[in-house]
Amino acid sequence: MDAVYILVEALVQPTVQAIEELGLLIPREIQVVTSSDSAVSRNGAPPLTSFDLHPERLGEELVAMMVRRLDPGPDANRTVPATLLRRASTRIPGH
Repeated sequence: MDAVYILVEALVQPTVQAIEELGLLIPREIQVVTSSDSAVSRNGAPPLTSFDLHPERLGEELVAMMVRRLDPGPDANRTVPATLLRRASTRIPGH
């Protein structure tokens, strides 16, 4: 099973177009996942499975990290979990 992961939103449409020009069927022959839950990903044909990276929450954590830098003390790693939004561009193995 082949798949492509598109990290940069600006490459979503050109990548899907190239896949279609090669005559490959999404998701039967190639699966597509993006890291951008954009309108292009949600409303494409087919809608693309995406990771919601929660940009607002990432921004909040970044600001909090910068504020903490102003006060001496230990830095703490922060994790903002992503959410997988399964759509028609991927399939479950065996189905």
